[in-house]
Amino acid sequence: MQIDAFKEEVCRVIVEADRFLTVKEESITDAVCESSPGSSNDYYSNGDYWWPNGNTEDGLPYVRKDGQSYPGAFSEHRRILTDTSMAISALTCAYLLIREQKYLNKAISFMEVFFVHPKTRMNPSLIYAQAIPGVCTGRGIGIIDTLHLIDTAISVKLLNDEIKDGEKSAVLEGVTSWFEQYLSWMLHHPYGISELNEHNNHSVCFCVQAATFAAITDQKSVLILCKEKYIEYLNSQMAPDGSFPKELSRTKPYSYSLFILDNLTTLAVLLSHELGDVLDLKGKEGQTLEKALDFIYPYIKDKSLWPFGIDVEHYDSLPIGFPFLLLAGSRLKKEHLTTLWRSLPHTSVDKEVMRNTAIKYPLLWMKFLEL
Repeated sequence: MQIDAFKEEVCRVIVEADRFLTVKEESITDAVCESSPGSSNDYYSNGDYWWPNGNTEDGLPYVRKDGQSYPGAFSEHRRILTDTSMAISALTCAYLLIREQKYLNKAISFMEVFFVHPKTRMNPSLIYAQAIPGVCTGRGIGIIDTLHLIDTAISVKLLNDEIKDGEKSAVLEGVTSWFEQYLSWMLHHPYGISELNEHNNHSVCFCVQAATFAAITDQKSVLILCKEKYIEYLNSQMAPDGSFPKELSRTKPYSYSLFILDNLTTLAVLLSHELGDVLDLKGKEGQTLEKALDFIYPYIKDKSLWPFGIDVEHYDSLPIGFPFLLLAGSRLKKEHLTTLWRSLPHTSVDKEVMRNTAIKYPLLWMKFLEL
């Protein structure tokens, strides 16, 4: 990776890292939800699209409104997790770019509070994620809430490869152990097993996480499993023209089409780095990642051409420079993709758009993937 080719992105990283230098470390123990049946160290969230029942006095059980986020849902743990991941990743990226110790020190501090210290660490499980009041205390699809941690995992791996300081190394080892424990929970708990076998973007997001966490903990068997699932996703989720019919049928077809491709690309490029090239793999009807990229490209370049309906929320905030444009463009030597990435903003003031963008700091991935 030639840093000189990413001057604007480097500036963005440094500006954000400088901001995080002044931010206090947080833990999910800082936010208590009375509805959670777990301990203060257990992550808890509500399903986004579930609303109070207007036909009952107590509002229970909640009812689903696809694509419409309920503003009263408990999401503070998700915010803390996302903000912490962004802080760790921005600070790590800044340290690797300009080697100023202040960024490393602060990144390690964020890691210790959120992942390592017994009183403040998040337990490595998601038993109470995406709960629905009056219906269930947690669901397998809640595993998508930790998608934001893939940047953190890569940050930990990059730092582990070069930091030999005793105290800092101990924290990094503790965070690596956390990801190892969490991956084991994902693979063996019924919630994880069900999520792995979902038939939409959720299963893809599961495998992106599993593959990332396996890559930093040297679990090749998990990477091989994810490769098998990747081929399955080409067959079960992608149409021969490169579209994703299940996502197009949602109330936010544009957003979901971009979201699944962003994560499928991350999965493919990561697996290619770890196991050898998988980008040429084809589905039974000729489905490939490149076809999916070709399908969506004109609609990112000119959204007015999009023929599948306007999203019910956040449509005006899209598109942004999704990381898949940079990763796929670099890996496949497709200059038009990297050019499009450069032409678009790499962040958004719309929090929902950023929540649906797993990789916030793609330069970390460019370094890890040796692109």
